[in-house]
Amino acid sequence: MLRVVRRASMLLTLLVLPLGFATPVLADESLSFVAPTTLDVFVVDPVNGQGYRPARPNDDPISALFDAKGNPIALTFAKWAHATGSTERFPAGDGVAPRFRFSFTNLVPFGLYSIFVEHASPDGMNFVPFSDRAVSLLASEEGTLDLTTRVGFPLAPNDTIVLLYHSDGQTPTSVTNADLGQTVHEQLLLAPSLPAPDSAETEPKF
Repeated sequence: MLRVVRRASMLLTLLVLPLGFATPVLADESLSFVAPTTLDVFVVDPVNGQGYRPARPNDDPISALFDAKGNPIALTFAKWAHATGSTERFPAGDGVAPRFRFSFTNLVPFGLYSIFVEHASPDGMNFVPFSDRAVSLLASEEGTLDLTTRVGFPLAPNDTIVLLYHSDGQTPTSVTNADLGQTVHEQLLLAPSLPAPDSAETEPKF
């Protein structure tokens, strides 16, 4: 009789115990970053062996990279082009911004990065930090970078999330189009999947 009661007690514990744990929140979307169609890192012009032009996908992988002023960035085009990134978006609660989990590989080892949002405005394209925690991020020795953070503002349908590399090792207080190619370089980006033209949805599909 004692053995039967003990088994019944163990069964009851197994049935009740899971109720004490919170249900895990699963990502509602997972997306991959891509390289920009126009690169803002430069190589020596192979036609005449002098001057610089933006790097192209078919350039020699061992080509050395430079900024727009001809200052060396100290890595090859192959290293730059092999960077990958992805993000998972977790649903937002009432009055709470959605949470994003970013993961990047093959970045510049110990390179300084930031995650910004490229936002269209009447005055042109503006760069806004994704969040307070998404600025001045240091890649690991292996070139990996992971960050989980909530977006600091509502994302618009035409916003683009960009991973910026700071080739001078300094994080600027702000980023403008004039900075691109100088000391700030778009290595990866994530453009939203916009709703169909006849859709009633207005939120970007990040």
